[in-house]
Amino acid sequence: MILSLPGYFLRFLLVAIIPVVMLSTGTIFVVKNVALTNTNKRVTEQFSLIDAFLEDMVVSTAMELSVIKGHNSFEEYLSTGEKLDIVKADFEGAMVRHPEFLQLRYLDRNGQEKTQAEQTQKTDSSGLSTMPFRINLSITIFSRL
Repeated sequence: MILSLPGYFLRFLLVAIIPVVMLSTGTIFVVKNVALTNTNKRVTEQFSLIDAFLEDMVVSTAMELSVIKGHNSFEEYLSTGEKLDIVKADFEGAMVRHPEFLQLRYLDRNGQEKTQAEQTQKTDSSGLSTMPFRINLSITIFSRL
């Protein structure tokens, strides 16, 4: 009976333990692959959302700048050099419509700043900015004069 104990133990290892270990290893591998696939899908979705946000931001900014550039007061300022205060008011209106803009500036062909509008920093009671995303935008339109 003592001589047959190692034989039973060896058969037990071959029949029971080794398949359980192999099955466990296979299960761990499958779970790991599923987790990686789900993580990759989530990361792809998040980057897709960020990409869409940035694209909307660029389109919105371009539209706002084209409105400012094509506005009568800006065209009049470019041709006569007068009514810069109305252009500044237009800039300030754009800042109200786009609180994500930090600053709008007009620079003449020599690079001299003629007017600007700045966003005031908005903070909560703890002193943290309430703006989740801000961009620093400078308008550079070269005068034809």
